Amino acid sequence: MQRYHFNVYDGVASIDNEGTELVSIDEARRHALELAGELLKEEARQRRFGDDWRVEVTDHRGLILFRMDITVAETAASLQRNGPPECR
Repeated sequence: MQRYHFNVYDGVASIDNEGTELVSIDEARRHALELAGELLKEEARQRRFGDDWRVEVTDHRGLILFRMDITVAETAASLQRNGPPECR
């Protein structure tokens, strides 16, 4: 078993100092997806367009093994339909 750390960056860095022991990097990917889904669901009402959000998964040495980036961005169509964010 290897220890993986799941660090979340959503305007504030939440560093996972404890980590989670998992069998493989594939299991770590599944765990990261589940974690991201849970956190995004909890924070969905707080997200604003233009916010960046990510999960970085590291090994016990701090080496980043992979990361998941989520960006919500306005498009020309949504700006035209809803007006600029400051007008809502």
